[in-house]
Amino acid sequence: MTLLRTPRPLLRCLALAALTSQLAVAQSATLPADLQARYDTLRQAYLTGDLQTLRSLYAPDAALLDVTNQALTLEAVLAASNPEAMKVSKLDIRVQDVSLDGEEATVVNRQDMDATVFAGGLSQAFQATALAEDTWRKVSGQWLITASRVLESETRVAGQVIRQVAPPLLTDAQLAERRAALLTVARPIRSVAAGAQDGDFAWLAELARGARLIGAGEGSHGTAEHFQLKDRLFRKLVRNHGFTVFAIEADFDDGYEVDRFVRGEGPNDPDAATRAFDFWTWQTQEVRDLLSWMRGYNATRGEKPELRVVGIDMQDPFGSLTLLGRLAPQNDRVRAALAPLLALPAPTWFTLNERPAAQQAEIRAQITALQQAVAALPQDTPDRAVLLHLAETVRQGATMLAVPSSDSGRTNLIRDAAMFGNTRTALDTLFPGQKAMLWAHNFHIAKVPAQGQPYVNLGQHLARALGEGYRTVGFSFGDGELRAVSGDPAQQLGGPLILSAAPAPRDSLDALVAGDAPAAYLNVAQALQSSLLRGWLAQPVRVAGVGALYTPGQPTGANVVLSQAFDGLILVPHGTAARPLSGKP
Repeated sequence: MTLLRTPRPLLRCLALAALTSQLAVAQSATLPADLQARYDTLRQAYLTGDLQTLRSLYAPDAALLDVTNQALTLEAVLAASNPEAMKVSKLDIRVQDVSLDGEEATVVNRQDMDATVFAGGLSQAFQATALAEDTWRKVSGQWLITASRVLESETRVAGQVIRQVAPPLLTDAQLAERRAALLTVARPIRSVAAGAQDGDFAWLAELARGARLIGAGEGSHGTAEHFQLKDRLFRKLVRNHGFTVFAIEADFDDGYEVDRFVRGEGPNDPDAATRAFDFWTWQTQEVRDLLSWMRGYNATRGEKPELRVVGIDMQDPFGSLTLLGRLAPQNDRVRAALAPLLALPAPTWFTLNERPAAQQAEIRAQITALQQAVAALPQDTPDRAVLLHLAETVRQGATMLAVPSSDSGRTNLIRDAAMFGNTRTALDTLFPGQKAMLWAHNFHIAKVPAQGQPYVNLGQHLARALGEGYRTVGFSFGDGELRAVSGDPAQQLGGPLILSAAPAPRDSLDALVAGDAPAAYLNVAQALQSSLLRGWLAQPVRVAGVGALYTPGQPTGANVVLSQAFDGLILVPHGTAARPLSGKP
């Protein structure tokens, strides 16, 4: 998951800005003087953030494609270039080819840009290089950009490098051939309703065979159909395949409170239980419905194993400390170790990277003392394993929050490694011998990172550790709406909104599989057996990957090698926004 307390949303925003902004400074020796002047104006407009001038340089119906062949609207390009969202400090270009044909010109150029993006109250510097092809046409005596396409790109930010090459543009006949091949292997899912009882999920038996853990992704943190289908997936895993643990990308202390609810403790108030997740992404009616079902199942399970909930995230040391203080026995050493940490105001933890080095060192020493005190508790201490794990999540969270906000790569590396450790603790210590489904973002659960993830992600750790015992299902969407925090700085303080998602490229899996059914399942290994699909799917392909932050009009996916990342992929042609709990925005 990507939340505003971490800097990673900036990576999505700045990478898209770099890939979609067609910036150029042409060499006067290779261009007509009047076209050279237009490039000079374009460059100056980007440097000054003059959106009105930028708009005047494009034809209203300009055909704009990013490096994934994602069509972009002019409004999306302008939004990404808004000076409140991005400040360009340097532009350089080397023109590589110019073709003039009367009043039309095609210019291939390599661009170098330095800029800073702003999102969620944070800023991030980055550098980008792109090879672009711009088509200009004279309209009423003025050159206007009528088409622009990124052919290659490289974006560098906080140690992360995103390199991409545009796939070839396919003819209508080639697209039809690819679509026909996909439809022979894609299995329609006739209902997204969590309680549907038809045979849409017959494929699950093969996926679950031999699995200890199934990672269930999501193409955004606010797509209702993905949440509903994951609910349906978990119910079938419980009823038919012996799964009992629902692991989720949420802080451990939040998961503990939700677990109490599904076990029948406390009032039967599913809305209140769902609000125990402090990430807004999970405070939805879809998640509530799953938790309510789990509580009902446990109440009538008879001799069947009890269903459990566990959070595998670690972004809230203060929450872990608070729960640890509530559960810890009256042990003098533990209480003494807890006291100075509980005395720290909650905001201290989330500004730890701004604290003096001496204070950070003192806090680390106090956390070590707490871990040692908890480890010294007698083996028969009630909830001893939970106490040990809570102390560990305090250490993990403090380690991550001490990283400078400019180093998103290290932040993500620490977080995914910690979530891996926490998942192993759940499987090996808290729920030994039980089988679990892990609910998290596509590019956390994927067995390999997406392009631009230069760190070992959660799924890669799990695949290495569990081998064939770890299976993955990714989720994607073609178009529609989703719930996210707007990338527009002026709207971010209002929290999550219902936003329109840009349509997937016409040559994407989502666009080609779209049919009458509300969703379809693709067995990746089976698809690779097709000679028409094998070469395509062996290369990085687009899968939806929106985090907590999204700017309407921007691409919604990232490229990943499907055969390495997922065992299966559920494609939803048209998504709708997840429904917040009553009283939530």
